[in-house]
Amino acid sequence: MQLSTAVATARPIATWVDMDSRGTVLKTKYAWKIEDRVIEVTQYQGRKQDVGLMGVNGKTSEVFHMGAASDGTSSQGRWEVDENGDAVLGLAFTSGDDQEGVLSIRHHPVDEDTMIVTIELAQPIKFKMIHANPKK
Repeated sequence: MQLSTAVATARPIATWVDMDSRGTVLKTKYAWKIEDRVIEVTQYQGRKQDVGLMGVNGKTSEVFHMGAASDGTSSQGRWEVDENGDAVLGLAFTSGDDQEGVLSIRHHPVDEDTMIVTIELAQPIKFKMIHANPKK
């Protein structure tokens, strides 16, 4: 998959905030670091900050993601677009206290300015995310 395909599907290039708190609880910014090649993802959850990079493996064309957080967590994974058109990030992570795990984060576009982000756990965690500066 090309990075531009993932971007067109999820439409992330923007700053997104959770609808309920308008970004106090969760704020995520997607920005081109190298046009059409690398996207920087910066996320704020209260005092915790995560920074990641999305790019394309030149050999396999897989869209990869790697990141680290201010609490010592590191992660790596890959993005896929499922049969429903959702962008799904599958991640393996190691926390700052050496706990390891895997999880999926689903990005379901609702409209141009809204998406539902679901952390797919035994008890899913859902956030309704909106553009910080809506186009409407």
